[in-house]
Formats: sequence, structure tokens, C-alpha cells
Amino acid sequence: LLLLTGCSILPFPLKEIEEQPETPITPTIANQDYHFNYYYSLLDNEGKSIYNALYESIANFEDTIKVPGSDYETFLQAQMAFNYDHPEYYWVTDIEYITSFDKVTKVTYTQPFSQEEYEECSAIASDILAGIDAYSSTYDKLLYIYEYIINTTDYDVNSKYNQDIRSVLMNQASVCAGYSRTFQYLCDKLEIPCIYVTGTGKEGEGHSWNEVCIDDSWYWVDVTWGDPVYDREKYLGNVINYNYFCVNDSNFLDSHTINTGFDLSNYSCKDIYEYPECYDNSYNYYVLEGCYFEYYDRAEIDAYIGYLIENGYIRNIELKFSNEEAYNEAYDDLFDKGSRDGYIFDIIRNHTGNIHTMRYELRYSDSMYYICTDIYIT
Repeated sequence: LLLLTGCSILPFPLKEIEEQPETPITPTIANQDYHFNYYYSLLDNEGKSIYNALYESIANFEDTIKVPGSDYETFLQAQMAFNYDHPEYYWVTDIEYITSFDKVTKVTYTQPFSQEEYEECSAIASDILAGIDAYSSTYDKLLYIYEYIINTTDYDVNSKYNQDIRSVLMNQASVCAGYSRTFQYLCDKLEIPCIYVTGTGKEGEGHSWNEVCIDDSWYWVDVTWGDPVYDREKYLGNVINYNYFCVNDSNFLDSHTINTGFDLSNYSCKDIYEYPECYDNSYNYYVLEGCYFEYYDRAEIDAYIGYLIENGYIRNIELKFSNEEAYNEAYDDLFDKGSRDGYIFDIIRNHTGNIHTMRYELRYSDSMYYICTDIYIT
């Protein structure tokens, strides 16, 4: 009996080979440590069976895997789901697969990897997380790893391994995929539900970020755009940007467009993913810091800045507004439309008394309705 079979390395077309059909295996659900398998939950039963087969073998560092025979689309959906759920298995990208009767039956992973390198990444992650107080809240843990990644990683399009966790953990240089995959990886180790999400940024560029769960509510996190090295906002200066940390849909989706499927060079799959809504704003960084304002009110801003000055907090005085109207009104009044001779000087004088010399540095973002002022007084 002559069988028509095929073999290919994604995303290239099939190449004919000969192989006898094999009885598909039926894997049981793999036992594993805590892991938030979001994309697994979106698969049908056939896809979950393939996903489980992949996990059982890859977790044992096998590079050739028998899978339940499935059509190409079902296999790819399971393969992509596994990739998106498991940043720790960073080598599971380039693959060679074998088909029999148009069914994918065997997979070989062709990207070189070593168990020692895998274990090194795990050890580095453990060292990083050792700095978290055992009594920290979920929010504080997320803030810790957000700031750690930003403070130790340079945005570099030429960085080695920049599509996976090795770039951040081992080389301290990466791009958005490395930032967000590492954030997901550390969340898994902290047992915090986290989803890796792909899409495009405001300029239409390919991008990736995360969605996290705190107290049964979901929030968006973009670690890459939080890094001042990325330099999307030229007026923000060299400070961590928290405008994309634990925010809701209204503060995020105007600048991020989500992919609801995936695109390979020879195959596209649309509208197979949906994501939890992020409607809550309780864990917005600026809300928790007390500097988030729904509208501009002189007395309210005066009281807030006065409290900071009187308590010695005169660096990074941040004001975050919920809408463009409030932001423009605050910017025009506090800084006299950018001339640096506005009402903020009256606030400072009222709360500092005798001043010999005073200067301030202003950072702002029109698109994020954000103003930050550093005051220097002698």
C-alpha cells in the first residue's frame, strides 16, 4: 500500500516522505506544577489531546513526539496554544512534522536546546523571586517583577534569543516578546494567572503584552512600554512608565489591537481566541498612589501636591487624568500651556515658605493624560 505522507518545518510547505500509519496515542492529562493554561482551555477535545501529548514529551525533553492523528489546522491550533501557555519551553517553535493520510502524526523539534540552559533559567527566576516578601499582595508581587524586568533589561532589537525568556534572564536585553514571555514565566512561578497576548501597537507594529488576574478581575500589563529605554514617549524621560501597568480596557485598548488568532507565513487562523474583559480600575498604579483624577480641580490638586511637599515627596510628583479634557485643563492651568509659568508655582510657594532657589523638570504625555514634575528647592 503506497501512502501519501508529508514532512515540513513550519512555516514551510509539506515535503513528501514515506511512512506507514501508526496507531495514534491517547494521552492522559499531564500532571504538572501550577500553570495557568489559558489557551488550552480554548481548544476542543481533539486539540486538548494533542496539547497533552506535546506536554508529556516536551516536559521530559524529548524532541520527537507522536501525536493523535489530526488535520493540519487542529494540530497548529494545539501547537500554538502550547507555545503561548508555556514560555519555559522556549525551543518549541521550529518544528518538522510528519503526516499520514493528511493527518499529522509525529513532530520533531529542530531548534537546539539543552536541559542545563533550561535549569539555569529556572534558577535565575528563583533568585529573582526570592526578593519578594512572603506576605506581599498579588499586586505588589506583580509590581516587583514589572519593575525588576524593566530595571535589568535593555530594549535591543539585535539581542540574542530576543523572542524568549533567555534574553531577559540570561542576557538582560530583549524585545517585546522576551519582556512579556518572561513576565508570564515569573507569574507562573508565583501562581498568578497570566496570559501572553499578541497584537499590534498604535503604529501598527507587531507587539506582545500580558493580561493578569487579581482578586478575580483582569488587568492589562505591557512591560515593554513601561521601559524608558523603549522610548515611545519622548517627553517622559528616564523613569519607569506605569501607564500600562494593571489598567483596564479604556486605558489600554485605544493603543493596543489584539490578535484573535495567529498568522504564519503560509497559514492563518482567525477568530479562535477571546480574552477576559478588563473593566475594573482598582489596581491601576495611579489610583493606588492617589494621583488619578477624573477631572481637574485646583483645590484637589493643591491639596495633593501640598501633602507630598509637606511629607518630603517632591520627586516624581505624578498626575494622571482619566480623559483628554481634564488633562488639557490641568496642563494649561498648572504650566500656562507649557510656558512654565502657571499655577503650580503658587502651589509650591504656598507649601514651602521661604525659597532661595527653585526649579522643576516637567515630563508629560498627551496620549496618556499624564504629567510628572520634579521639584528642586534650595
